[in-house]
Amino acid sequence: MIEGSELKSISRFVSLALRQEPQLIGLHLDEADWASVDDLLARAASAGKAISRERLQAENGRSRCDL
Repeated sequence: MIEGSELKSISRFVSLALRQEPQLIGLHLDEADWASVDDLLARAASAGKAISRERLQAENGRSRCDL
């Protein structure tokens, strides 16, 4: 089970990467501001923030992104 503080950290990171500053991790959004989940996870790991699909889906309960 994922702790609340860990979910909060993931949520903030995903929000930063998808909404505010995707260039910080080298994430490229398409013309509709969408990114590949695989690309997001790979670039997050390269930036030192390893996130599994399970964790991303748990964080998605807050509706910060569409999977």
